[in-house]
Amino acid sequence: CNEIDFLIEELKNHSVAGARMIGGGFGGSILVLDKIHRKEIFITNLQKKYFEKFNLKAEVFSFQISDGVSEIV
Repeated sequence: CNEIDFLIEELKNHSVAGARMIGGGFGGSILVLDKIHRKEIFITNLQKKYFEKFNLKAEVFSFQISDGVSEIV
């Protein structure tokens, strides 16, 4: 869709480590992989451009990769 295409093109301009569309059956999201603390560089600008183009707010959910599930002792 135009929204996802727009976001992917913008992410290419910021040289992220990788991006992939997920959850396409529910409108879609983009999983972006990049180095820690780099998102601040482009997220605000990306959200502004997205709102200007589509009049919609782009939501961002941050996470950190971990060692996976483990027992807490």
